[in-house]
Amino acid sequence: MGQIEVLPVAPSKVEGTKPLFVRPAGYAPYVPPPIPDAVPEAPYILECRRLSRLSDKPKLVPETALAVVAPEPTAITMAEVAKPQAYLSTEPGWWDSFWRDRARNKLQRALARIIQISQDHESNGVKPGDPIYHHLYGKALELCHWHFDKWHLDRGHI
Repeated sequence: MGQIEVLPVAPSKVEGTKPLFVRPAGYAPYVPPPIPDAVPEAPYILECRRLSRLSDKPKLVPETALAVVAPEPTAITMAEVAKPQAYLSTEPGWWDSFWRDRARNKLQRALARIIQISQDHESNGVKPGDPIYHHLYGKALELCHWHFDKWHLDRGHI
């Protein structure tokens, strides 16, 4: 057998309560703000709108009611088209300069790591002139030359 659920009765309004907000007479929920320095529409636009709503359009349309039509485009000949000037820019675009900056930061991190490794070897008592220092020096030069070749930079700046 099923049970029947009885919901409690909604409380009735208590007599003598006031609404939370009292709205004045003539209240409108939303009124758009006025547009400052609004320019009224031109008379020919208003006339066109009025004429478009009429079921019987007059035979003579006032000149002010005619719509402005763009002129027909004319054919462009190849002689009129200006050929772009070809120039060679040595400055990279923003995308190439973005990647060049990232590669430069990568090179700086790699060189800093090589310097840190050589300092660690020095603190551990490796003598100056050891072959490990020659290897680290060659690795640093290899990284610099690769970077300068890839980005077409002058090796004199090393």
